[in-house]
Amino acid sequence: MSDLLIPFGIEIDTDEIIEPEDAKKGRACNCKCPGCKAPLLSRHSTINRTHFAHDSKHINAIPENRCDFSGAVAVSMMAMELAKSLPGKFFRTADYELTHKYECCPLKNESITITEATDLKIESVETKMTFDNIIFDYALRVGSHSVLILFTHKKKPSPDFSGINTIKQKKMGVLSISLDLFESQEIKVDRSLRFSDAVSDFILNDGERVWLYHPNESFKLNDAIKKHKCPPSELPEDIYRSYYYQCTQCQHKWSDMKRHSLECPNCAVGHLFIREISK
Repeated sequence: MSDLLIPFGIEIDTDEIIEPEDAKKGRACNCKCPGCKAPLLSRHSTINRTHFAHDSKHINAIPENRCDFSGAVAVSMMAMELAKSLPGKFFRTADYELTHKYECCPLKNESITITEATDLKIESVETKMTFDNIIFDYALRVGSHSVLILFTHKKKPSPDFSGINTIKQKKMGVLSISLDLFESQEIKVDRSLRFSDAVSDFILNDGERVWLYHPNESFKLNDAIKKHKCPPSELPEDIYRSYYYQCTQCQHKWSDMKRHSLECPNCAVGHLFIREISK
């Protein structure tokens, strides 16, 4: 936790998150570490930003190198704490494009815009919701739609999305936000910036987000396929032509878009034993 220091503690009596700016100094803060549960000190410095530190002289102290509390976990915990304050605020989504290769134009890929980034007003937030056996950190209600948010980091990669039947039926969108990309440098420079405010900005606006599923995917893709027209090619007309070959050794036949096939895909003999045939 050396990169961020310890940005908040857990008040021992209430088990609630408390930031160091709101805690009493020293041991009077009555807090424990969110990671290892060891006692903390609240340090109100005139040089460094206000922060918590492990109380190494406490009778219940735990060696700091045994605390695995990480920046990503800290951001995730604070995001859960902030959920109740999000309704009424705006959440920034992300651009989403799919790359599609048409069978009629095998040498050309086309980018299909599924959606563009926009700001959505949050009406309600639920945390730790399960759909299709996947636990989502946020379920945001925005108008008549729902957007599921998944926080990912090195120890919590994105799950398998091959069986999201319920999500598709309910036409929910799914966005992931990588907590590993939370930038702590701004907090180090601006001593007045609270960790909770930095996390709120990161979740709502600044954090890199990626669509894992968008309910418009199928419609946009099918619409693009229907409207697709092969562009005039500046290449020779036979660029998309298939050529047909037969191996004189094993009699295997195959097609290839290459003008000269140099090896039999069945027995691997060279071009001396390959002849071009008609379809």
